Amino acid sequence: MHWLGDRPEVDADQVFMWGASRGGEAALLVSSTYPDLVHAVVGVVPADVRVCGLPECDRPAWTLTGEALAYVDDFSDPVSYLAAHPDVLFPVERIAGPVLLICGGQDAIWPSCLMSHAIIDRLDANSFQFAHELLEYPEAGDFVSTPPPMPLPPGSMGGGDTVANARDRLDAWDKTLDFLAEAGS
Repeated sequence: MHWLGDRPEVDADQVFMWGASRGGEAALLVSSTYPDLVHAVVGVVPADVRVCGLPECDRPAWTLTGEALAYVDDFSDPVSYLAAHPDVLFPVERIAGPVLLICGGQDAIWPSCLMSHAIIDRLDANSFQFAHELLEYPEAGDFVSTPPPMPLPPGSMGGGDTVANARDRLDAWDKTLDFLAEAGS
């Protein structure tokens, strides 16, 4: 992020992060850990906590300065995992810019809409001073995260209806571009 902000062709006050699925975690992790370096965030089908390394879920997915970060290995019940692991939440209230979240109601990877609502609720509870919005696509799955014109994977491995994933990712992408244009103005 420092390297990017130091580039002569980059406005260091206009560095935004976009990430989908595991990358949505990364966007929330980086922007909440280094709020002075990221000025707007888009998390597409994100988790609200640090999730284990997949597919076995037997190790951390994230480290910071070489140290493993705490994680959850069962993210199906937020009440249980937060009671057992309160230190796994992304401190989203530290983000220093607007936040856009996008989720698919039929996400087969993890409950991205439930987790996205939890993020919005935490921002609201902490009187977050920047704009924050959740775009929820009830019929889409994890692949609502695939920006056009990238092809969608065949079948419904990530959940949701193929038609809904295709339709909703176009809408989500248009709204993402609008969000980023507004954040940059």
